Amino acid sequence: MTERSLALRSLAALLLLLWVILAVAILVAYRPGGPADVLVGATAAIPALVVAGALLWPPTGLDGCVRYAPIWLGLASALLIAPLLLLVLDALLAGGRQTLLPSLEVAYAAVLAFGTSCAFTALGIAGRLVPDRRLQSSRLITAAGIGSALTLLGTLAFGGVAIANEQRLRERAAPVSVWGPTDPELLPPSCHEPARLGPTAGVTIEATGSIDGEQVAQATILGERSGTSERWTGDLQGRFGQGELRYDSYGQRVMWSVDGGDAEPRPPDFLEALGGSGLTLDGPVLAAVSGPEGEPGTVAEDLGFDLFDGATARHCRRAIDGNTALNAVPALRWIAGQELEERSEALGEWRGEIDWWVFGDGQLGRAVVTVSGYPGEAFPATGVSAMLEAELSATHRGSEPPVPP
Repeated sequence: MTERSLALRSLAALLLLLWVILAVAILVAYRPGGPADVLVGATAAIPALVVAGALLWPPTGLDGCVRYAPIWLGLASALLIAPLLLLVLDALLAGGRQTLLPSLEVAYAAVLAFGTSCAFTALGIAGRLVPDRRLQSSRLITAAGIGSALTLLGTLAFGGVAIANEQRLRERAAPVSVWGPTDPELLPPSCHEPARLGPTAGVTIEATGSIDGEQVAQATILGERSGTSERWTGDLQGRFGQGELRYDSYGQRVMWSVDGGDAEPRPPDFLEALGGSGLTLDGPVLAAVSGPEGEPGTVAEDLGFDLFDGATARHCRRAIDGNTALNAVPALRWIAGQELEERSEALGEWRGEIDWWVFGDGQLGRAVVTVSGYPGEAFPATGVSAMLEAELSATHRGSEPPVPP
């Protein structure tokens, strides 16, 4: 085996490896729920089968100005397959519909990668069919015909099956997700458009406080909201104290219980959170991301789309200060030892950000609030840096009847 033949076989082996990885990934992980998921994975092996021919018949025997054409074709094909492989793996790992051909640009890149691999293999096959080196022009014409035929047939086979499978998926009813709509055609609004609350929501808030990376306090709030009526329970655990809260509102009636004591009536909006609507769960967070109290001088940053159990959400972010964080999430006031029944102005020097996710129904479904600063301003302790963080999830945002009294 000549050195040139060995180099071309090695290049063919690299192409074969890349195409095999891609085919195995699609065959194993591509499961959007269509009727031909397995068939799509099987047809994804076509490029690997084509490139295997170059291992048997490496494209040697060319002279003159086209002597190095097989090497450049093989290298170009490898450089095209590698980013295509990353795109496909990202789509498969993201879950949801797992669209393999989300745009014409991606389809064009896939055809170009496959076409260069077919051309590389076709030069080797043409060398077997036209072995006479004096007939190099005939060999190149034969290679062009074989490469074009392989590209066309392979593209039609894989593309046809994949597109037909995705078309059948579109015709099906969208699956149900607790996070929101799963219809891929329903895009969430932009970060500059106002989000809204769902008619109802099951809300979970996990808040933590840490000093120099060590967690010192944790609060959990579990509740539900229907319209402006809310009911939730809270639990605080940490180095600086423990506690339990119970909140129940219906219309203008609010009942409040601390540390297992008897429930006592309170006026609406007595917790004084952002928004001034009397809401204490996801309402203040919505005010922080869209209302005038939520740092109007900052610009919302669009971080793209994320998938939550098949539901597409737009990820947004903006900068906030510590006071906004405390008044957007009363659980953070609880952790920091602030009065729950009045707005806090204790952490004006703290800085951080609020991330939020808006789903296809235009509703706020998730938020993460993070601020940091000097520990002594939030806790009876010293240190280099302290952090407050809260994660809010609002699911089942439907239209159930109001929370009963």
